[in-house]
Amino acid sequence: MTMRSLIILSVCVFVSAYAHADQCNVGDHKMEDCNHCNCVKGEGRPAVWACTEMFCPKVKRDTKDECTVGDSKMDDCNPCQCVKGEGKPAVWACTRKLCPRDKRATEDECYVGDSKMDYCNTCRCVKSGEKPAVWACTKKVCPKIKRDTEDQCTVGDTKMEDCNSCHCVKGEGRPTVWACTKIFCHKTKRNTEDECTVGDNKMDDCNSCRCVKGEGRPAVWACTKKFCPKVKRDAEDECTVGDQKMDDCNSCRCVKGSVGPAGWACTDMACPKHKRDTGDECTVGDNKMDDCNSCQCVKGEGRPAVWACTKKFCPKAKRDAEDECTVGDQKMDDCNSCRCVKGSVGPAGWACTRMACPKHKRDAEQCQVGDFKKIECNNCHCVERPDGNTVWACTQMGCIKVKRNADECTDGDTKVIDCNNCHCNKFGDGSTGWVCTKRSCGVPINLPKSKRDTEQCTVGNTKTEDCNTCYCIALEDNKTDWACTKITCAMPVSRTKRGE
Repeated sequence: MTMRSLIILSVCVFVSAYAHADQCNVGDHKMEDCNHCNCVKGEGRPAVWACTEMFCPKVKRDTKDECTVGDSKMDDCNPCQCVKGEGKPAVWACTRKLCPRDKRATEDECYVGDSKMDYCNTCRCVKSGEKPAVWACTKKVCPKIKRDTEDQCTVGDTKMEDCNSCHCVKGEGRPTVWACTKIFCHKTKRNTEDECTVGDNKMDDCNSCRCVKGEGRPAVWACTKKFCPKVKRDAEDECTVGDQKMDDCNSCRCVKGSVGPAGWACTDMACPKHKRDTGDECTVGDNKMDDCNSCQCVKGEGRPAVWACTKKFCPKAKRDAEDECTVGDQKMDDCNSCRCVKGSVGPAGWACTRMACPKHKRDAEQCQVGDFKKIECNNCHCVERPDGNTVWACTQMGCIKVKRNADECTDGDTKVIDCNNCHCNKFGDGSTGWVCTKRSCGVPINLPKSKRDTEQCTVGNTKTEDCNTCYCIALEDNKTDWACTKITCAMPVSRTKRGE
């Protein structure tokens, strides 16, 4: 048996085994690594997978090769970057370029700068260290070559095979042959109404099609194979191409499918849960406040319009009959400040800050309104309670233990550690040390270092940080600083479109 016969037999066995293992149902979709695959009907054979042929990065998953996200390195001639895997530790993701490999045969040595073709691959002569120059070739998968005598050609000739372009190349140690691209060509629709004129264009669902001349057959449509969003085709929901609507919080656009009538293609965002009480129905576009949250009336799919509200954490309002108030009134509740607000239901009530107030010693801890003192790193002011007694109201910063040696500083200095402000304080024994706020910092942000003059404020001024109110107070060293409430603020919700 000749070598050619053995090769042909091996290819037939491989193709047969592959065909049985990879059959599918027309219309199915799957991913193979980073490539999209669609199940298509073959002409005169069972349906098979047709996949894009993008080159996917190969990820090294050895435990010893784990890394920190953002790191980079070189693996031979390939650059690698450390990426976060889904549900697994960070790993190296590298490109898969073919790095030069020395051909050791004496007859294959060359002069640096020479180039040649090895079948459909380009080779260039390169110098590698102290070794002799060798050929470094690309490693493209070359198309199978038709070796029939009638299919030989002249180098430089071109032709089309279905939607693929072919170039005549010189093989190494073999006659000239056709090297063709391997684009997946749309199977020809043989219906009379689908024949076309070469050069025509059209859209098939979300794919673009071009009319091309087939070899030995009429012109046909060759289309891209992008994965198109599923279209809702309920009879009652048909539409005109180009129409738009909202489906709950998702936006929809009417598109033409490859088969059947036009239908709605919608985004797939998770929408806030709606209050569905009969008494809470509304007219689309209406707005209202639900406690401290803003609400908008939206149209649900297959249900009446409902209120969609934000989910901010609102301070509890005291609604005892004896404690009702007029909107806008203010008072102190222990060391907390209260404001009279209107809720979505029921009478107005007090909404108060939630600072932890010190336990009151009724005798020794009495003070004069306006007095000031410090407890560790916190500032305390004497305030009057509703019952007429006076108490100390203090900020609630978490004070750190002072390093008395290496971290000593000059009284009055300031600095920033992550998102926390630090002040240099003088202690009773004459030593100095840093006392810092203890906010929970998220992802580190590079902020300019704070100087004392940037922290100054005017006594009596207020500002907000998230949902907390801050008041400018005077310190005992004739400087000023912000003292803020400690309300737990709702975390913002970040939404992304699926499929992007």
